[in-house]
Amino acid sequence: MIDYNSPKLQAQLQEFMLDLARLSRKATERLDGTELRNSRIKLLDFISKYSKEEIIPKWEKSGLRLYSEGRASRGFEDELESLWNRAIVNYQQMSASEMIRNLPAIVSEQILDGDDGYAREGFEAAARWELMNVTIPVIEGYATPGDDILLYAMDVLANPGTDAEETIAEHLIAPTQMLYSYLCIFGLLIEARRTKASTGAAEAYTYLIDASYMLGMLESSAWLMPRFDKIAASRNGKLRARKETPRKAAVRQAKDYVRHLFNHLMPTDGAGIRKWKSADAAKFEVNAYLAENKITLGISADLVDKECVLLHRADKARQKVNKFNVLVNFVFVKKDGTKVNIPVPIND
Repeated sequence: MIDYNSPKLQAQLQEFMLDLARLSRKATERLDGTELRNSRIKLLDFISKYSKEEIIPKWEKSGLRLYSEGRASRGFEDELESLWNRAIVNYQQMSASEMIRNLPAIVSEQILDGDDGYAREGFEAAARWELMNVTIPVIEGYATPGDDILLYAMDVLANPGTDAEETIAEHLIAPTQMLYSYLCIFGLLIEARRTKASTGAAEAYTYLIDASYMLGMLESSAWLMPRFDKIAASRNGKLRARKETPRKAAVRQAKDYVRHLFNHLMPTDGAGIRKWKSADAAKFEVNAYLAENKITLGISADLVDKECVLLHRADKARQKVNKFNVLVNFVFVKKDGTKVNIPVPIND
């Protein structure tokens, strides 16, 4: 007969109720957004602290264009000049690379691989001359070059077709790196300057916004494309490793059954808590059950033992935060009235 007044049982009940209240609060915070909000605060606190203490000191000498003083200096002309200069640098690099690729392979490979920086500088200087003396004057001959090319660029990005994929595969050039993207940026900046002179900065700033958008996509592609092959190879390797073969499926199913036995055979101690005394105890009982019932899992006994050790380690970690193995479910009611129990993870 259970003595409900015994100090030991009273202490266990008190511990259980406190644990239940704590886990209930944790489940509530996970469901009502409190936990997510706190995680965002933690992340932003870290980033803000790191930026102020580690990054700002590196940029102070070069003049940081952020925060109140830096942003106050960023008038229309400053922003226009900054975008214009970035666009020129990107165009030089693109055009020079195209010119170098048209050289004999034995020459172009050395230059593109960075072995001949002096030669590349020469090609970039030629690209800058061509831009300033040919391309930009041509763009300036149109009334709305930025808007016209922007519409074209947006249409291509929305409907890339198979040609875009072939171009990336063959040349590692994204749609945002095509010639029309560069022409679009310069066209928008030219229109920004014209609009500022005729109607003022309010409307002119919209061209700077669009130019910054296009330039940002271009620079993002320029960062990604040289790394594309390495990333693709790594991702394909990971996908192959995850792909479930018949053998992998059999091993997974066997491990799932070991997990089932680990939980099913878990004893209950005198305090009513289900747990294994040790990993060895779990291994012994699981293997004894398999032998007694003549069950063959198709995996080695060593692998069964290893899985029991891993499960016991995870269960010990779980007991530190959920000693009484409290389960919390979120009940979702479907339109037809059916109730679905969705487990709420509280053991991490």
